[in-house]
Amino acid sequence: MDVAEEAFFQGDSYIEVDKSLFPHISSSAVETITVEFSTLEPNGILFWHGQKPDADGRGQDFIALTG
Repeated sequence: MDVAEEAFFQGDSYIEVDKSLFPHISSSAVETITVEFSTLEPNGILFWHGQKPDADGRGQDFIALTG
């Protein structure tokens, strides 16, 4: 599935993507996510997929892409 979106951020902005775009068909299925970024700052969190901010994430899976 291709999802083409553009976003522009200032400060601590973020985009939340609906979980239906990541169906997790099975625990053994390979999922590939390709993301392109163009930034003005030298570092920060570029992508996060995990628990909601108010959830206890201990022992849970997540992925973070930082730059």
